Amino acid sequence: VIRDITDRKRSELQMQSYLHQIQEREQNLNSLIHSAPDGVIVLDKEGIVQLWNPKCENIFGWSAPEVLGRNKEGNTFFIELNVSADTQNGEPVFIAFLRDISEKKNAQEALLKRKRLLNEAQEVAKLASYERNLGQDTIQWSDNAYAILGVSPDTDLSRLEYVFSFIHPADRADFFSRYQEIEKISGAASIEFR
Repeated sequence: VIRDITDRKRSELQMQSYLHQIQEREQNLNSLIHSAPDGVIVLDKEGIVQLWNPKCENIFGWSAPEVLGRNKEGNTFFIELNVSADTQNGEPVFIAFLRDISEKKNAQEALLKRKRLLNEAQEVAKLASYERNLGQDTIQWSDNAYAILGVSPDTDLSRLEYVFSFIHPADRADFFSRYQEIEKISGAASIEFR
C-alpha cells in the first residue's frame, strides 16, 4: 500500500512554522515585559500574582519567586497605575503597569510646603509677589496679593491692565518704565508703588 502523504507533510511543516512564529512572538513579548521601564504585574481574579517583571522587583523590593503564586502586602508608597482586564485560559486576569512616583510626590509636597511658608511670610510682611511666564503670557499671583488689593481670591488678576488700575496715578509712569526694564532681564526684581 502506497499513500501520498504530501498534504500531511505540508500541514506538519505549516504547523511547525506557526509554532515557531508563536514562540518568537512569546519571546518578543517576554523580552518587552522584562525590559519595560515600568513595573508589569498580572494578577488572577483572586489577586494571586501570575507575572512580576524585574522593574517590579526594583519598585517593591521583592523578587519574582517571592511573589509569584502569592498575594503580597507590604510598604505604602505612591505609584502611577494603569490597569486593564483580560482573559487567559478562559479566566479573568488583571494586568497592571505601574511606576514608583514617590520622589515626584515628595518633591510636590516640599514645593507646596515652601509655597505655604512663602505665603505666610508675605502675609506677615504685607507683601505680594507674582510670577509671569513671558512665553505663555500668564501671571500667577501669591495669595496675599488679593488681600493687599482688596479683591476676592477668585478675581482674575491674569491681565496686567487690571492690576495697573490699582496703582496710584502718580506712580503709574514710573511703574510702567520699571516694569518694562524688568521684562528685559531674567531673574527677580522688586518694584515699590502706591
